[in-house]
This record gives sequence, C-alpha cells and structure tokens, in this order.
Amino acid sequence: MISMIQYSDITSLIHQALSASLSPVATQITEIILSALLAFIVMIVCVIIMVYMERKVAGFMQMRLGPNRVGPFGTFQVFADVLKLLLKESFTPNSADKFMFNLAPCIVLMVTLMALAPISWGPGLVMWDSNIGILFITAITSLSVIGILMAGWSSNNKYSLLGAMRSGAQIVSYELSAGLAIVTAVILSGTISSVGMVESQADGWWILKGHIPAMIAFLTYVISSTAECNRAPFDLAEAESELTAGYHTEYSGMKFGIFYLNEYINMGVVSIVASTLFLGGWMPLH
Repeated sequence: MISMIQYSDITSLIHQALSASLSPVATQITEIILSALLAFIVMIVCVIIMVYMERKVAGFMQMRLGPNRVGPFGTFQVFADVLKLLLKESFTPNSADKFMFNLAPCIVLMVTLMALAPISWGPGLVMWDSNIGILFITAITSLSVIGILMAGWSSNNKYSLLGAMRSGAQIVSYELSAGLAIVTAVILSGTISSVGMVESQADGWWILKGHIPAMIAFLTYVISSTAECNRAPFDLAEAESELTAGYHTEYSGMKFGIFYLNEYINMGVVSIVASTLFLGGWMPLH
C-alpha cells in the first residue's frame, strides 16, 4: 500500500523516473520546479497550522475559546483573516520615508524565502545544490535584521524605532549561540552542504549518534531560533504594553500581513534547518 511507502522511497522513485524520461538539463529544471513547489506548499501548510494552533493554545491557556465561528472549530478563520488583510487599505504615514517604508516588508520576506534555496527535500529535490548550503542559510537569514531596522526607522515613529532596535539586538545576539550550535553539526558531519548534511545521517540522526554534544547543540539551537523568531517568552520586540506592535506599528493591510506571514514562515525555516542538522532531514530513522 502507498501509505506504507516511505517519503524517501517516493522521492527516489520520482528522481529515477525523471532521469529515465528526460535529459539531464530538463531533469534538473524539473526537480528545481518541484522543489520550489514543495517548499511553497510546506510553508503555506505550516503557516496555516501554526496560526490556528497558536490561537487555540493561547485561548486554552487564557481560559477562552479562541476562533470558533468561521468553519468547523474556527478552522477557516485564517483564510478569513487573509481576505480581510487583502481588502484593507494599505496606509503610509505622511512623515514616513515612503520608499524604504514600502521596501522593508519585501526585503524581510525575500530574505526568509531565499533561505529555502539550499534545503534538500529528497534525493535530487533541491533548488540550489551548493557545497556551502548551511553557510548560505546562516548568512542570508542574518540580513533580515536590515529589513526590520529599515521598517522601524522609515516609519518615523519612536515606538517603531525602539521595537526595531530591540528586535535587531535580539536577532544579532542570539545568532551567535545559534551559529555555535550549527558549527557543532558541521563538525560532526564534516560538511557545510545541506545535501551532504542529510546524507551523513543515513546511518542515524545526529541527535542520537552525536550523543551529549549534539543534544546540547540541538537544545541551544531551539532556544536561540525561538528568540530570533520573536516568539514568547522572547517577544520583547512586540511588547504590547510598551511598544504596541513594535517595528511594524505603522503598517496596515497586506504590508502588515507580509510581516505577519514572514514571522511564521521564519518559524518553519528554522524548524526545517533544525531537522536538516540534527533530525536527518528527509532521511528516515534507521
């Protein structure tokens, strides 16, 4: 039965079928398109699930119901919110730097999506098979702080600027510990290629065969990436009681929606990187 076939077996069959029926160049282009489509689907599904679960879990912790009107158990509330953001007016303050104000959300989202390029989704399914994949991910994700600082400064709002400075300082500081955790996985595997990182775990995941150093590195990475994503208890950049909404206080409509979407996509990206480094990526546990 197909339900009994492992994901790695399915991707291997796809790779073999493409190689047999297409030329090498056509095979590579097709696999890049499939990888991009798979990354898009995974990210959208992750965002929908995480938004819904966060609202329900937060509601449970605060003794309230959470979304429960739109769809069964409020499952369609996310889609209603997307429609609302698309229809809302996108307002730009008169005193803001309009070019940088409008550019900042695009930079933040673009940087996060570029981090998915070297991720291996299966045998041959990778958008950019580079021998410096892990280094590229750590370098490109560091650029997100530029978009955040740009958003806070261009808003010409002291609360936005304070939120941007808080978020920038938090991202830069926790990147150090996250980087050291990544270095641990690189030393264990002997490569900085994301594809090679997954292949090095064919005989066991690093979280298990790396013993105590790998476990400490994994825990450090989880805590550091949670802080980089501005999630509780590290949500100092969006302290509602102090800074209203932080660096995106002045944003509305889909511009705010892009920041909101990017935050959850970033959570998905750091989770995928953690899986690639310590949990075998797409490689099944042996």
